[in-house]
Amino acid sequence: MINPTLSGRLIRWLASLSLGVLGCLCLGVFFSVKANLETQQDLRLKKLSTAIQHLFEETPAHLQPGSLEHDLEDLLKINRDSHLKLIDRLGETRFISTPSAWPSKARFYSFALPDEAQRTDFAVAELALETAPDEAILDRLAAILWGLR
Repeated sequence: MINPTLSGRLIRWLASLSLGVLGCLCLGVFFSVKANLETQQDLRLKKLSTAIQHLFEETPAHLQPGSLEHDLEDLLKINRDSHLKLIDRLGETRFISTPSAWPSKARFYSFALPDEAQRTDFAVAELALETAPDEAILDRLAAILWGLR
């Protein structure tokens, strides 16, 4: 039976209020971590795009056939969860890093290549950053926060 006294109603109200506040705090923590991870992903993509643009600006060093592609593959080996696709002026893919492992669920970033890239027939670069590890972190965090609630 429900306690009709003032103290019983006050206890129920305080319990409901504390559960509501705890739920709001959990949501705040989750969305804060999610926004932080997305910001970090954007920063990684921008830094990688800057490095790729720098490689294209060193065109005299890449006059030998395949040297640019080799340097791009070396750069992507350092960034294991990143993938690169280079597209020519006609919209055809001319280079793709690990075509069999091109991610379907990823954060994508496209940018125009500098003028020096015109000698190599590349016009646009598309970067893909796999988001599965970050999604796993968010799933675990959601489970932990749900358990606290």
